[in-house]
Amino acid sequence: MTTERERPVRIVALDLDGTLLKADQTIGERTQKALIDAMKSGVNIVIATGRPYVALPDAIKNIEGVEYAITANGGRIVKLHSGECIHSTPIKEETARKLLSWFRTLPYMIEVHTGGGAYIDCHSLDDPGRHGIKDGSIEYLRRSRKEVPDLYEFAFERVSEIENINFHFGDQEAKKKMWEELDKFDDLYVTSSFDRLLEISNVNASKGKAIYALADILGVDYSDTMACGDGLNDLAMLEAAGVAVAMGNGKPEVKEAADFITLDNEKDGVGIAIEKFALMKEIDI
Repeated sequence: MTTERERPVRIVALDLDGTLLKADQTIGERTQKALIDAMKSGVNIVIATGRPYVALPDAIKNIEGVEYAITANGGRIVKLHSGECIHSTPIKEETARKLLSWFRTLPYMIEVHTGGGAYIDCHSLDDPGRHGIKDGSIEYLRRSRKEVPDLYEFAFERVSEIENINFHFGDQEAKKKMWEELDKFDDLYVTSSFDRLLEISNVNASKGKAIYALADILGVDYSDTMACGDGLNDLAMLEAAGVAVAMGNGKPEVKEAADFITLDNEKDGVGIAIEKFALMKEIDI
């Protein structure tokens, strides 16, 4: 696809970590201005993240003019400011039962996303290093995940409503083998936003499928969508979007799938992409 367009995109879907957000969890000034200018011109800015709704930073929830968020890697689309769900694609109940029965025999830390929240067993973070969780992520997990006495009992009670199951791995070879086993399920979508994570959802619940669902709701042609991302869990939405933008800090696979490679998240890469494809400015990087 050529990156030269005759008209601006109307939906801009933005991953958070490594994309819209800088390492310090702020948004660069150039990007903030581009977001505001794009929304004033009628562009729908959409958050698209693997995070559950409860884990969205207040700085994101409080962005005036951003109405929607794709969460749980496409498992749940919500109204950003209220958390109201407008579209949900949970894992099929029969499959969720099989997965939970299997996973409870394994030594890995898992989390279950349902109803906009994320839940872990109350002993999951007793030894975070064992699960590949580094110091910078421990506080985030404690703040954003709710601990329950028995995660599997909790999950089985909500087995028809599970939107995402995340595995945490300290061993990359174990992660690779688990991914291969999960790929045998034809009704699952498996991806990874961070090296330690393996994320499981309904095959119809990727960020890409969610972009299509939201475009249908808003009456926007799929070709008039743009997606920006850096990780493997962004590939589906880059493949779905009319314009696929990879961050300069993106994984090689993400750059390979892109129509346009912008600067990294520390250098307002998102702002540059919005200027080019939503505001139709001449950009030279």
